[in-house]
Amino acid sequence: KKYLNNHQIDIYKGDIFIIPPYIPHKILANANKNLEIIELSKKLNKIENYMFQNCLKLKEIIGLENIEKIFAYSFSGCLELKEFIIYKQLKKIDSRAFYKCINLEKIIVSEENEFFKSVDGVLYNKDLTTLLLYPAGKKDETFVILDSVKEINNYAFQSNSYLKKIIIMN
Repeated sequence: KKYLNNHQIDIYKGDIFIIPPYIPHKILANANKNLEIIELSKKLNKIENYMFQNCLKLKEIIGLENIEKIFAYSFSGCLELKEFIIYKQLKKIDSRAFYKCINLEKIIVSEENEFFKSVDGVLYNKDLTTLLLYPAGKKDETFVILDSVKEINNYAFQSNSYLKKIIIMN
């Protein structure tokens, strides 16, 4: 048995930290700055606010296939996260989920997802009318917003220091 933030846990498998469905809401926030890989329980269907905040070395999340909701600041400050995969089940993602993920270069969306779509690593709603998130680590200096976009989400460009020019065509 191990303890994390005064909670007893029995969820280590080698170098991977296993997240069960009953884990307290902010248990890993600021708790383990060396954590690199997290494996989520198949029963877990949401990632709560701040759940993995400041897991500075987090590079990989295994088991995102059953996640339906990702709340604000869930991965805030995960500096080593370079890509994030959205699977079929995801229905809701807060645009602040990746706040200060300064190395996040792209978001990949499953073709089977009914709510989201990714174009060149940028996250949109499925019909491409709302730009939801431009990754903070995407290194392009110029970005042309798709003609179909009618709305840009609050925080869509937060933490990106590479962009110098955004072109709105319509």
